[in-house]
Amino acid sequence: MCIVDVIIASLQEEDDREKRKKQQESRNAE
Repeated sequence: MCIVDVIIASLQEEDDREKRKKQQESRNAE
């Protein structure tokens, strides 16, 4: 893996975490 692949993977992980947080918040709000 090159540095770019590592950066993209870390960005995707952060996006996944944010999406999960939003999904959990929306579920709790319901």
